[in-house]
Amino acid sequence: MKLSQFTKAKTQGDAALKALFLAALFANTPLINYLNFYSMTGNADTQRKNSGKVGTGSKRTLNHDYADPKVGDITYGSSNIEIHGDKLLLDYAYEDRGSDVASERLRQLEAFAPNFGQYLANQVFNGTGADGDIYGIKALVPAGRRVKFGGDNGGEVLVGKSDTAIESQDMFLSAITGRMESVIGGPDIICMNGTGLSTLWSIAKHRMSIANIVDAVGNTHSIKFFDNVPIINPGYTNDNSGLILPNTETCGTSTDCSSIYFLKFGEKENLTAMTNVGVKVHDMGIVGVHYTTQVEIEMNQMLLDERAVARLEGVRFPNFS
Repeated sequence: MKLSQFTKAKTQGDAALKALFLAALFANTPLINYLNFYSMTGNADTQRKNSGKVGTGSKRTLNHDYADPKVGDITYGSSNIEIHGDKLLLDYAYEDRGSDVASERLRQLEAFAPNFGQYLANQVFNGTGADGDIYGIKALVPAGRRVKFGGDNGGEVLVGKSDTAIESQDMFLSAITGRMESVIGGPDIICMNGTGLSTLWSIAKHRMSIANIVDAVGNTHSIKFFDNVPIINPGYTNDNSGLILPNTETCGTSTDCSSIYFLKFGEKENLTAMTNVGVKVHDMGIVGVHYTTQVEIEMNQMLLDERAVARLEGVRFPNFS
């Protein structure tokens, strides 16, 4: 279930403010459109993980049992729900001085939504799962689902038409294809930063396309596709101090690396998210000396099938600056 479906179905908060906020949130943070949520109650939840057995399949002869029957273990994933949001404050004295406070509050809420989207996207990827953080994708990807590009110290993707450049490009495209093929059923999205996206576009236009996608609240997004899979750039952190998927990761002795993620979402399966009522937007009226608007979401993430995620790390992109 998409986040917009929760907020349409629930009555918590101000519906008109919520609609305004969500439209701006989804318009500026396409990643949020792809997350798949399920509804939960309480402070934490447990879900059954995929129970597929490696090495399944054998043979037997008449009157003999299978030599190595597979015991069906039941394993669970669990996660606490965490509260994330903020408050917008506007001094009521502005009203006394002739300002149109009602329209200004709406303007500020609409302007706040993209920044909150950056905050939420950063949590979705880089949350540690501790101290109130969401369990981010970076923390959830198991070691066995991570592959280093080019060796222990990463590998550089070169642009140009030299033999060396073409060889590095072929290796890069092969690594991307291999990670895509490793995701069960194929990834729903590929996530990389802007430098990675521009590099891929420059060397693999023949495998890429662009389409306009309309989201759940009517926004139109121009999305690039690689082999028909959407590519999402999560962008900057909410304080604009750096990229959510930076070019400064360490891989061996290299400190100028980045990672690409391949993700398969699902409702109570694959990579899934939980929430209770979705996004809440409350007009709290005057609190102290401020008109106060509170935005909040309670959520977290769980990985219920390791094959739903993959990470290609150690990628050293060209410096186009």
